This record gives sequence, structure tokens and C-alpha cells, in this order.
Amino acid sequence: MLAMHRTIELNFLQIVALIICVFLLQVGYTVHLSIAGACFLVMLICAVRRLTPSALVLGSIGMMLIILPIIFSPVNDSSYNPLLRSIREALGFFVIVSLKNTRLVIGDKTHVRIRRAISIVIVGLLLITALQAIDLFTSRSGKFFMPYRFFPDTIDLKNCWTLASCWLEFGGAHGISVSIRPAATYAEPSYLGFVVLCLVFASQKVNSGNKTARNCIIFLGFIAVLLAQTASGVISLAVFLFVANWKYLSKNISFIFFGVVFLVVSALVLGARYDAILDGSDQSSLIRLIYPLQAVGEVFSKGYIFGVPADYVPFVLKNSITGTEGLNGGTSDNALINMFLLYGVSGFAILAILFLKMGFAEIVFLVLAMQFNGVIFNYDKVVMISLALLLYHAHYQRRGDSESATLSRTLRYSAAPLVNEIPGKIAPQTVRTPGAT
Repeated sequence: MLAMHRTIELNFLQIVALIICVFLLQVGYTVHLSIAGACFLVMLICAVRRLTPSALVLGSIGMMLIILPIIFSPVNDSSYNPLLRSIREALGFFVIVSLKNTRLVIGDKTHVRIRRAISIVIVGLLLITALQAIDLFTSRSGKFFMPYRFFPDTIDLKNCWTLASCWLEFGGAHGISVSIRPAATYAEPSYLGFVVLCLVFASQKVNSGNKTARNCIIFLGFIAVLLAQTASGVISLAVFLFVANWKYLSKNISFIFFGVVFLVVSALVLGARYDAILDGSDQSSLIRLIYPLQAVGEVFSKGYIFGVPADYVPFVLKNSITGTEGLNGGTSDNALINMFLLYGVSGFAILAILFLKMGFAEIVFLVLAMQFNGVIFNYDKVVMISLALLLYHAHYQRRGDSESATLSRTLRYSAAPLVNEIPGKIAPQTVRTPGAT
């Protein structure tokens, strides 16, 4: 029996709330009492409501694998914090698995509103980033940054107001040089790159019938990550767009020209960072790649084949350079490597479940999303990744379509294999059946 999906319609206030949530996703009193925490709860409810038997089985297996390292914990600790953290990450994994192949039917009016919402968010992020960049280049007042107290786990300093001023004061108090870069409404530049990547990925389908709008989103996203000087954001956008359009490069001279210009400009803007990365002196690349790989090797060499809970990683690596310099709170800044650091050999199974029944573009998107600041199963990352995948896989009604007409047209493709979405076209969608993910 085919699952009947009603057309999704979002009103103006819901779209406004969605825009605000994306801008303020990291804001909160604690990790749980935050915008991301509330949005995660909504995603969890949606995941349960659209749960299929196969998603339930695979999601449950993955959750058990994520919690498994607690059983082989290297520390006899009576605290429940490590277990609660593992359960939270397991729930995040469950939400992504449950929603990653869900195909919503979105009405024409809502489609238009979503397109406008993505444009508003990307333009807003670019303008704020530009203001911050200008300020840092001229007066270094930091007044266009978000107040630091809006974020959980803030620095306890007197007379500390915005992100920029807090870090400058922190550097002065500890006698270190702190490099401040634009981050829009987020706590760090690389997180801005992550959000931009999610928006660009979603826009490949949302704006699939409007090449101009899609290219504008891409262009504005590139400018934002360049101004933020986030190498991970620049590289991730370049890689994803090449993968998404590689079949059509020979027919799209303008895309090739834009790619060459972008690479030249990024090389000029980030030339010093690229040089530091290549000669091994860039601290950001060290803690995102080199130190995490060393940490995985040490964890495995000490016999923890099922990984180590994040709270206990510093204990296992306490006598190594990696343990003191390469990790932050027990995890590295590379979520792909963290799969094996935290979950050991189970990381292969967890990744397999994540990538199951996904197209090449979606897999590349997930891998790239893992390159931004560690674990992807935290509330904020789960919300953005799930939202991007939902929009990417959605079926958008054409103007004048009725719900029954949309369902009838979709039924014609129910027996056909899924095809990869082609930028510029909306691929035929299938109606989900019980047991399908």
C-alpha cells in the first residue's frame, strides 16, 4: 500500500521563523536550551512521524554502535554525562537516517517562499560578513559581531561583549595573538562555511528550474566564505559544485570561467593560508587532519577497537602531543575521522548506514559537511543537514497542480529506479512505501 503524502504548505510566519532559526541556530543558554535544541526536537518529531521499518532497523543498529564504546569505557566513572552525550549523538544519527531519503511534496506557494527564504538568508549572511570584514580591516571595533553571551560555554571575562572583542581580550590576557575573521551570526568562520554549503546544496534542487537564481546563490555563497577566509568553506564549495556539474562542464563554458576566476581570487585572498597548509605550519589544518589521524592510530594501538567516548579521549591520550594540542573536548575538528576515533571499527558500519541509498552528490555533501568542526550528530549540525537533504529530495508542485495530480504523476515513476538529480531539472520522484527509506 502506497504511503499517501499530503502537500506541505508553510505560511509566511513559519517561513520567517525558519529564517530566524537559521540565523540564530547556535544561540542559546545551554546546548540543550538553545535554538538548535528546539529545532532538533521538531526534526525528531518529523523523523518519528515519517519513520519506515527499514529506517527504524538501520537507525537502531547505528544508535547501538554509537553507544557501544561506553561499555568498553577506559574509565570507571559514576557520571552519566558520557552516556547522555552518546545518547544525544545517537538520536542525532537516528534523525538523519530517518529523514535523509524522505521525499516531501511541497506546494507551489511554499516552493516560492522557500526560494525567497534561501535568498534572504544567503544575502543576509553575506552583508553581515562584509560589515565584519570591513570593520576588522579598518577600526577592529568588533561591533558587528554577535554578543558572545548569546552562545553556550562563553569565555568568563569582564567587559566582554562581542565575539571579536572577547577573543581579542582573551588573547591579550593570555599573551597570545588571536586572528579574528568574520563569522556572520555564528561563533566561528568555519561554521559559516558549513551553513553556506548546506544552503548551496539545497538550492541545487529548490532553484532547479531557475539557473540564474541558482548561480546567484552559488556566487553569493562563494563571496561570503572568501570574506570569512575559511579555507574549508572555499574548498568544500568548489568540490561540491564540481561534483554536481562535472557531466556538463564541457557544455557550460560560463561555469568553467567562473570556476577559474574563483580559484584565482581565492588563491590571492587565502594565499598565505594555503602556503601554511602546504608547509605544515597552519594550525587549523593540523587539528583538522594531522592530529586526528594520529589520535586514531594511538587509540587503536592501545586496543580500543570500538573507539573511545569523547569525554575519555583526553584520558587515553593524556601523555601524547595529540591529546593536548589536537583535540577539543575529546573530539577533533574532522567529523569523518571522529567516526573512527569515537566509534572505532564501528565507524565503517555507521558511515555505510548514512550513505545507504544516497546518490553520489548527497554522499559528497555529507563528507564535506563532516569537515567543519567535529561531530555532525550535534543538534545544530543535524538540523541543517536534515533540512538540506529534505529540500534536496523534495518534489515541488508546478503552478496549478493539485495534490491528487501530483500524486498521480509521481505514481507513474513508483516502479522506476531512483535517478540522480540533475541541476536545472527536477528528476522524477517516487512515492515512499512502507520499508523504503
